[in-house]
Amino acid sequence: MYSQIVVPLDGGRFSRRAVGPAIRLATASDADLLLVAYAHSDSHRHDLEAVLAEVAGEVKTCPVRTKVEVASDVAAAIVAEVDAEPGSLVCMSSAGRSRSAPIFGSVAETVLRTVSTPVLLVGPSVDVDRFRLEGTMDVAVDDSTTSHAILPIAASWSIVFHLGLRVVTVLPVERDELAEPTVEAAQVHRVASELQRDVDKPVDFDVLHGDAAQCIIDDVASHASVLALATHGRTGLPRVAAGSVAMAAVHGSVRPVLVYRPIHLR
Repeated sequence: MYSQIVVPLDGGRFSRRAVGPAIRLATASDADLLLVAYAHSDSHRHDLEAVLAEVAGEVKTCPVRTKVEVASDVAAAIVAEVDAEPGSLVCMSSAGRSRSAPIFGSVAETVLRTVSTPVLLVGPSVDVDRFRLEGTMDVAVDDSTTSHAILPIAASWSIVFHLGLRVVTVLPVERDELAEPTVEAAQVHRVASELQRDVDKPVDFDVLHGDAAQCIIDDVASHASVLALATHGRTGLPRVAAGSVAMAAVHGSVRPVLVYRPIHLR
């Protein structure tokens, strides 16, 4: 499925949180693990080489390579690494809407807006030691074409990693939850049915009510091992695919979040 899993590191503990999930991805997909870091000087490069060598020494279940470069634009360098190796997936730490991490708060969002592939973001609430590629993937959608761009990716993950699928959408609280089935419920049912044909196994679905990000965060915690969604990469929209909702989900989710920004938005 993937030829390599790229894990950007900055030498700090926060960025290293992505290593464990990346190892499991690489092992399950028979891919190489690339630990890559970007230095701002030659002396910094030497320090990062030592860190990467230490991390690589702990990897036992998949081939691992390390790479350190001097780069002034970290996000652009990560994107260039992915573009140079078709079949790459970036797995990196992100603070989501929080800016507490000095580098990876903004770099992850910049990579997401630019890279041509999905990015698995490991937020600050994820228990990385307990992450496993098993059980169910929650797929969050709304009625937009953009949000549905995640569906083929979710289907491929389901097939390769033997994950169940559950499609969810969120409606505002002012909608009557006791009303007859709505257009939105019919749409999410249709999406689940289409996915079921693609993966040849049952696909569950649900309509949630409330704040989009919080509903998704709570739902994935109780039902899934990973969350998948597409992002518009902008803020201010009261919908699942809005950029603000995606990053809020990354910030609060106890599971890693697979985020994709469709090519037509780049």
